Amino acid sequence: MRIERLHPDELPALDAFFDLLALGMPQANLKQFSSPRLVEGDIEVVTFVARDSDRIVGTIGWLRTPLLLAGQRTRALWPINFYVHPEYRGLGLGKNMLDTMKGDKSLMIVLGGTDSSIPLFEKMGAHLLGHLATCRWFFPNLSPGRLHDRLRAKARSFPPKQVGFRTGQGTVLASRTERPGAAGLDRGPASDNTVPHGPSYLDYAFGGPLASLFACYRVTVDGEWAGHFVLSPAADRRPFLAVEVMDLDALPGQETAVLEAARRTAFRRADIVRLRMSGRRFTSRFASLPGRSRIDEGAPFRAWFGEDLAEAVGQIDDWHLTYADHDEFRQRSHLQKWSN
Repeated sequence: MRIERLHPDELPALDAFFDLLALGMPQANLKQFSSPRLVEGDIEVVTFVARDSDRIVGTIGWLRTPLLLAGQRTRALWPINFYVHPEYRGLGLGKNMLDTMKGDKSLMIVLGGTDSSIPLFEKMGAHLLGHLATCRWFFPNLSPGRLHDRLRAKARSFPPKQVGFRTGQGTVLASRTERPGAAGLDRGPASDNTVPHGPSYLDYAFGGPLASLFACYRVTVDGEWAGHFVLSPAADRRPFLAVEVMDLDALPGQETAVLEAARRTAFRRADIVRLRMSGRRFTSRFASLPGRSRIDEGAPFRAWFGEDLAEAVGQIDDWHLTYADHDEFRQRSHLQKWSN
């Protein structure tokens, strides 16, 4: 048995392994999260496989991304696509793969997990820092103007190119961008622990093979950049239409304006809007927005780190995370596509 890095030319063999496990892994996900490469903006995608002779019997990958931790720039490791063939479970292979991936990396973080991976994470010393908040807004009535979208199973009409409104902060304008990275702005250290979602990260996450799932918006207040958000249409209980806010960020002081811009824009194509996030400067403002809403506990957030980083790592409220972190923005069965 050996554990080694997957070469890009071996993606078809990994695809066959996923088929063997009946994972239904779309090609877009395979290219995005399993194709080994270094992406502009210091993002690295690596895949390990476990082989019994020449047969792939397990896999684990990681994304290495930039990270702001207590105001300092460092890097973080996110484990992804962690699977072991049923015949090889209970033999320590999963632990060996996780050890191989982690190596001597000082900080590894993970959102969510499965019934089999979470106990292993905990056994290997992962600290539970808290849970994302699942925030929902509900539209007061069903709009007959969206009948066309209700009759389509796989697609949704694009939201407007621009949505504007006035608040006490000034004139807020959300503008859809053709290139995801045009919605973002590299920002300096803030109070959050976060993966900076600047232009290169947005291009990586929401461009390429997954681009049809997302609509990216740049938000300004009185003409000055305030933040961004990314929307994806999602299936819901008929006849309701849902939109996921897959990513959202704002400069300090502009959180309410960006949240309201995302809410208003998403409601142009939805009856239910969901945003999964953490960070007290965002969650504390959610309840102040108009309309019927609810907050529930969402995906767990865990981290491995040394004692020297414990104070900097903190707890979930110290982190600004969304579904654009890790691999939660992948193509899933409940997500639809935007179309004209």
